[in-house]
This record gives sequence, C-alpha cells and structure tokens, in this order.
Amino acid sequence: MKRFVITSLFLLTVFVAALSQYSPPSGSTGGGGGVWGAITGTLSTQSDLQAALNAKAALASPTFTGTPAAPTPSAADNSTKLATTAYVDAADALKANLASPTFTGTPAAPTPSASDNSTKIATTAYVDAADALKANLASPALTGNPTAPTQTAGNNSTRVATTAYVDSSRAMTLISDQLLGSAVATVTFSSIPGTYKHLRLIIEARSSTAATNDIVYLQANGDTTLNYAVQSVYGNNATASAGQSLSATAELFDIPGSTGSANDSGVGEITFVNYAATTFLKKAFAHNGTVIGASVTNNMFSIDRMWRWGSTSAITSLVFGLTGGGNFITGSRFTLYGIN
Repeated sequence: MKRFVITSLFLLTVFVAALSQYSPPSGSTGGGGGVWGAITGTLSTQSDLQAALNAKAALASPTFTGTPAAPTPSAADNSTKLATTAYVDAADALKANLASPTFTGTPAAPTPSASDNSTKIATTAYVDAADALKANLASPALTGNPTAPTQTAGNNSTRVATTAYVDSSRAMTLISDQLLGSAVATVTFSSIPGTYKHLRLIIEARSSTAATNDIVYLQANGDTTLNYAVQSVYGNNATASAGQSLSATAELFDIPGSTGSANDSGVGEITFVNYAATTFLKKAFAHNGTVIGASVTNNMFSIDRMWRWGSTSAITSLVFGLTGGGNFITGSRFTLYGIN
C-alpha cells in the first residue's frame, strides 16, 4: 500500500511539470472553442488548413471559377449529371435552327385542321387533304356547280364558256315554257326581260269551246283597250282570202274547238320585233296552221297575220285567251324565247 501511494504521487508530479511547459497555438483563446491557425505542413508539409478549405467548392450550390471540367455523359443521357460543353454541342448538332431550319430524314409535325390559314407547318396529310378538294389543271373533272367568268360576246378562244355566254350566243334562248297540266282560260307571260333583241312564241293548243274552231287572242302589258290591229291572209285548198280587224282582243291564231277534227290542234309562231325598244309602235308577224272543221278534208288552213299594238312601250307581259270563252285544254303548250 505504501508503494502504491508513492508511485501515484510521482506520476502527478511529472504531469504538472509537463503542463507548466505547454504554450497554446498563436491566436488560440484556449479551451475547446479556439480557432486553429498557423498549422504548417501536411501532416508533414501542408500549409494553412483553413486556406485549403476555402479553396474548395461547396457541395450545395457550388460556384465554380476558372475552367471547371467534368466527365462528358453519354449521348441522350437524361439524368442530373453535369452536361459538359461537349455533351451540349453534340446534342445541339442534332437540332435544327429556329430560323430557316434545314431538316433531314423524315421530319414529322402535327397536322393542322382543314382550311387552317396560318404559319403552321403544313404536313403531307394536310396538303393531300386540301389537294383532294382541287381539280387537276389537266383534264379536270369538276363536280357541283362550277362557275367561271362570262366572256364577252363574240369571244373566239379556248376560254371557258359559261351558260350565260352560251345563252347570249345562241340564236334563241328559252325564257319560259308552259305545258298545261290542266285546262286554263288564259296563259300569261309576265316580267319578260328586256335583254333580247326580239321575242318568239311557239304555240300548240286546242280549245274546249263547243265549236269546230276557236280563235286565240293576244293582249300586251295588260292593255284591254281598242288598241290592236290585225291583217290576216288565209289559204285553204286553192282559195286565198284576206281581212283586217281592229279590236281590244287581237285575233292571232285559229285552233280547233271541242267539235273540231278529232285529236287535231292548231299550231303557230309569232315574232315580236324589237320588243324592248320604245321608239316605234309594236309589231309582230304570226304564222298559223290548223284544221277548221269536223274533218281534215278541205278544212286545212294556213294563215299569216301581222299584229300591231298602238303603243311604243317595251313589251313586259303577254296574255293569251280565247274569243269563244272556252279553255285551253290539258296538253296545250306555249313556249317563249328571246332572240339574240
């Protein structure tokens, strides 16, 4: 026991002697909160540890200086790895410029909706769909109701001729055709256009009047006054006759009545000369063929008439009726043409 105590006292004496010889590092305040400074050497040659630490970048949000370098990821790497300039340049080389790009391979894009009129890319699908609605320049097969500019009268070229051009070029253009589906007392043509040189009416009719013959009269523009004069020349067999009349109902055509030759009709044609002008009194020439009698024997007539209306007005309407008071029977036909 005595030896243990003597040994302990000796060790304590040595520790106190060593502690009295210790000097803290420069800048140290002593204790555990001091700042190390002036540590020289690496563990053998390293200089200041704090300066060495200051030369490092932080792990979080580092700010590099100089020319940092990193490994270049493989092409199309899609991760959080650093993208080097070599990686970016290689990827950028596969992209087209925004301004005037030059594509290669088989580029694709969304197809715009039909009739899109914008700066969007037109895909082949868009163009093909639009092209399908167009006609070929060579031998086009048009559908629907194609239209084209109407050429001037007398144009002799390879330009498209519209129906308006053709109608204006033909000798006669149909204005109205009335085929009676039932018996009527009068037939009227109203709102006759004034765009033609002359008018021509063709008639085939039969009357329901109980007689072998009835006479078709004509009035223009609703004029029912004593304003019409007619000169007639009749031919029957070898006999000719003539006559003149002045009336409010100008007698123009002879047609069979209900007791006339069975299934016969009267036919006629009248031409109104310069009908839309307003300088002269209106005149027309009519030719008429009919059977006046119960049978055809000796009863065929060829009749020419000149019709005069005492007015200079343009003709805009025509009314045909029967002096016998009957009706035009079903199947009678009146066709009006304009002569160009």
